[in-house]
Amino acid sequence: MGTSSSRPAPSGTRRALKRERTRREIYDAAMRLFIARGFDAVTIEEIAEAAAVAKRTFFLHFPTKDALLSEYGRRIDAELAESEALSEAPPADALSEILRFLVRRALEHPEVVRLLARQVFVNSTQLVDASVRGRTLAERVAAVVARGQASGQFRADVDPLVVGLQWVGTFFTLSAEWARPGSTLELEKAVEQQLELGLRSLQPL
Repeated sequence: MGTSSSRPAPSGTRRALKRERTRREIYDAAMRLFIARGFDAVTIEEIAEAAAVAKRTFFLHFPTKDALLSEYGRRIDAELAESEALSEAPPADALSEILRFLVRRALEHPEVVRLLARQVFVNSTQLVDASVRGRTLAERVAAVVARGQASGQFRADVDPLVVGLQWVGTFFTLSAEWARPGSTLELEKAVEQQLELGLRSLQPL
């Protein structure tokens, strides 16, 4: 009879998994309440109650209610950072996948994206956070562009960070328009056009 290869996870790993699960449950509960009633109308006490945690547990994961709105971007950053496919793909494919990944996340969570888009315009903390997240994403794009330049696949006479900032800024603008009430913009089609134009502009002269 063979022995089982499954072993209990180390206590540190179990604690980390439990912590991440609790953080996710708080975030999910908060998003449901924000979408249903609006960000300003929801209290931290109500979020803690909906997530079935103590108020002090809420503060172990999120220092403020505003910090909940940053979680969407944090999750995207983490997924992109862990993607081996992006680091191994040809540069043009990697750039395409970054934007398509962002589109998929937006289409999966449209109400959250619309909530975030509204809050950026009325909440200075969220505006600053969006700028920081945008810079992080732009640096990720820039690293791919630099890799394409080093291999001769992209033109070498452009600053990779400028390209990254331009691509991310365009995506955010398209997302904001898509999230606007009454907008007829189709985000997926719009980003495919952005990709076509952007990749064409990176072709060697």
